[in-house]
Amino acid sequence: MTSWLFWSPAWEVLQRKTLPVDTIVLGIAELRGPPAAILLGYGYPGDGDLTFEQIANDVLARPSLEGLLGVVLLLGWADALQNYELWNEVCRLYRQLIPRLWEAGDIPFLDELLDAVDGIAATRSFPTVNRREEHFTSWRLEMDRIEEERKSAAAEVAKYWKSLPKYLRG
Repeated sequence: MTSWLFWSPAWEVLQRKTLPVDTIVLGIAELRGPPAAILLGYGYPGDGDLTFEQIANDVLARPSLEGLLGVVLLLGWADALQNYELWNEVCRLYRQLIPRLWEAGDIPFLDELLDAVDGIAATRSFPTVNRREEHFTSWRLEMDRIEEERKSAAAEVAKYWKSLPKYLRG
C-alpha cells in the first residue's frame, strides 16, 4: 500500500537529498487526491494566485498521507530554491498537520513517517551571515502537549455542561 513512497521523490527529500525543482513537480503530480490538485492547480507559493496560507489551509482541511507527502515535497522545493522563509513556513504547516493526521487515522506507519519527517523539518535561523542554526522539535513531544490541551478543554466543557440547567442538558 505505501510501497510507492519509496519510488516517490519525497523519499529522497526525507534522505536529505537536494532535488531539481522539476523532480519535485513530478512528485507532486504523482500524489493522489486533493493535495496534488491543491499544489498543482493553485501553483506554488509565490507563483500562483493564492498565498501560502490559503494553500496551507486547504492541506490542513484534508489531512492524509498524500497531504503529508505534499508537505515533504514542499520542503524539498523550498530547499531546492534555497528559500528559507518558505522552508520555515512549511515546517510550521507540518507541525499544524500532525494532530490532524492522528485524528484522521488510518494512515499506515504514521509513527515512522513522522519520525522521518522530524529528521528534516527543523526551522532554520541565521544569527550571523555565515552561521545557520536548525531548531528541531519532536512530534512526540508535540503530541503530549496537544493531549494536555485536549484534556483541559474537555474539563472546561464538562464544567460548562454541569453549569447548565438540567432542562437544557436533555
